[in-house]
Amino acid sequence: YLRGLGYLKLNKPEKAQAEFRELLTTATTPAQAQFLLGKAYLESGIFDEAAAAFGKAIQADPKMSAARLELAKTYIAQRNNGGAEAELRTLVKVTPHDPEPAYYLSALLVMENRGEVALPVLQKLAGVLPDSWSTQYYLGRAYYQTRNYAGAVAQFEKAAKLNAGEGAVWYQLARAYQAAGREADAKRARDE
Repeated sequence: YLRGLGYLKLNKPEKAQAEFRELLTTATTPAQAQFLLGKAYLESGIFDEAAAAFGKAIQADPKMSAARLELAKTYIAQRNNGGAEAELRTLVKVTPHDPEPAYYLSALLVMENRGEVALPVLQKLAGVLPDSWSTQYYLGRAYYQTRNYAGAVAQFEKAAKLNAGEGAVWYQLARAYQAAGREADAKRARDE
């Protein structure tokens, strides 16, 4: 797997294919082999092949949640939001206690400007993942999209404390301050 991934990154597809052929014959299960192949393609930015490999892994083992999550991430990279949403909704149903699929689904909904749909899930996730700056960030964006500017400010401030180096947080915080009528704070956030 690692040799094949290395060859892909070195732009040596023939050598990568040889390594992957060996992987397909020596892996413990066909699903595992396809999953690893998909991961290698995804990490190398070869999204069509990654999606195909994850699809084969799911066909070989329909209960392989990790392959569904990686397929959803691949779809997000391909900007196939409908496919990603379908996979993530399936995962949320079959793995209700795993916060990762719910996080990705909520982030996707917020990016599609559907914060009102994502808001209840993000509120739960913020309690489960209080130290996740990105959860606080997407919750802030959901509040902003629903015109709850005070809620947006509070979440963006939390996100800024957790990851002060992330420029997107400061940009969104400045927008939320401005929408809340706090011009001085907006200017300070823009200067960060």
